[in-house]
Amino acid sequence: NDESLTIEHARTNSIYSSQANGLTRCELPLQGKDDSPAEYRVTLHFAELQKEAKPGDRVFDVLLQGEKVAAGLDVVQASGSTQRALTREFRRVKVAGNLVIDLSPIKGQPILSAIEVERE
Repeated sequence: NDESLTIEHARTNSIYSSQANGLTRCELPLQGKDDSPAEYRVTLHFAELQKEAKPGDRVFDVLLQGEKVAAGLDVVQASGSTQRALTREFRRVKVAGNLVIDLSPIKGQPILSAIEVERE
């Protein structure tokens, strides 16, 4: 509930008030079969909602289109705290068909709060 949860550095609490916990793969259809490949800006939003989480509890790699774009992402460590927004933006991601996001666990389960995709 975004009214009872306050996320530091969040533009909008509702983006972070829930999350996919344990998600390892997400495919978003961005183009039809006759469309030419295009480049996109992909912004991923994260926040560790568990107040008792500590750095190192949840670590995962982020891959876009099979390419590792963030190695060993630790949301608590990178954001500096729990319940604090963290965004990672990736530019010029080439997509033909589906955008494929893989969250590869190293320790614990990956989390993801939101995905933004804009054609560049």
